[in-house]
Amino acid sequence: MVFSFELIKTFIYFFLYFLNNLKKEVDKMTLGLQELTLLVILGTLAAIVYSLRVLVIMERRIARIELHLEHLVEKVMREELKIEKKLSRRRRKR
Repeated sequence: MVFSFELIKTFIYFFLYFLNNLKKEVDKMTLGLQELTLLVILGTLAAIVYSLRVLVIMERRIARIELHLEHLVEKVMREELKIEKKLSRRRRKR
C-alpha cells in the first residue's frame, strides 16, 4: 500500500482545520454524546493515518538499508572470487 505524502499532508491539514472549527463551536456549547463520539472516531482515524505515514517512512528506510546491504554483499563476493582465483592459480603452479 503506497500513500502519497501530499495526500496525507492534505488530510492532516483538513483534519486540523476541522478540529479548529470544531473547537470554536465546542467553546460555544457543551458536548453531547454524539459530538463526543464523533471526536473519538475522528481522533482514532487521525491516529491511524499518522501511523500509516510512519509505517511508510520506516518501510522506505528499511528498503534503502537492504539496498546498501546488497551492494556490500556484492563487493564481498567480488573480493572472494578474486581471492579464490589467486588461490587456484597458486595450486596449479605447484
